Amino acid sequence: MPLAEIFCFTRNMAIKKGYMPDIYSEFAHALMNDARIVNVSRFAKKKRTNLGLPPLQPTGIRALKKILSATGFDKLHKKNPST
Repeated sequence: MPLAEIFCFTRNMAIKKGYMPDIYSEFAHALMNDARIVNVSRFAKKKRTNLGLPPLQPTGIRALKKILSATGFDKLHKKNPST
């Protein structure tokens, strides 16, 4: 078995048991609540306008939450192991 597959399997097992790096947990939380991993700053919005790009469309948060819920992601990111 390739070493990369062992690492991937081990990482996935750890995440299922609630051991997730804080940065992944923060990304998951932002994705579930805002449907974006990072907030779009006023500067970025203005820059889009200056470049002639259309404004960002509202996120489809309801559809995304439905998909994430169907895959179990909504439960996965909430786990916190007791240490």
